[in-house]
Amino acid sequence: FPSHDIELELDEVKVKAASWERMSQDYVREFQSNMKAQFEAWALTKSEQEIALLILRGNSAKEMAAIRDTSDRTIRNQCLSIYQKSGCSGRNELWATKR
Repeated sequence: FPSHDIELELDEVKVKAASWERMSQDYVREFQSNMKAQFEAWALTKSEQEIALLILRGNSAKEMAAIRDTSDRTIRNQCLSIYQKSGCSGRNELWATKR
């Protein structure tokens, strides 16, 4: 391949990558906006919203307690409150509602 052709192909790849990055950022912003609206609709407190995000990220209660520097019991109580307010039976159902 002549070096000019490779440079043109590389430029095309860079343009496509930048476009994909913008699209993925748009999707992330839309997801964050939708989750914020859902959390507000459920009337979650700021703390509960943070816990709900940790749940959605797959953190265990023990991990959440360490991250938030609080007890497992506090985390479990907050999780129960989130599930009650959201009408979800648990972590799997909460995760399913994020779609």
